Amino acid sequence: MTTHIDSFDMSLGKGAVWRYVIDGGSGANMRVGIIQAVWDQVSSGDVEYLPDEHSDDIGDTSAVELSVEKVTTTIGLRVVSSGGDFDIYVVRTIIGASF
Repeated sequence: MTTHIDSFDMSLGKGAVWRYVIDGGSGANMRVGIIQAVWDQVSSGDVEYLPDEHSDDIGDTSAVELSVEKVTTTIGLRVVSSGGDFDIYVVRTIIGASF
């Protein structure tokens, strides 16, 4: 299953950091991690991100993979789950916002 758990217009900033916790229920399968990304301000441009940096698992969360993608002018944090029932809690920080 693939889903976007966060998305926003790229014009809000030049980069972002997501901190997250994955919980497989009852605290038996958990991990904490961070993903960082930067993107080209052109709609057809690139997004670059550091792969998911995370703690060791409590139990097993290997069925969950996170990535960042850019579709035209939208940046999205994408989750692919190959099984299991996981809750994912996310905090996003946008870097380089214009005011």
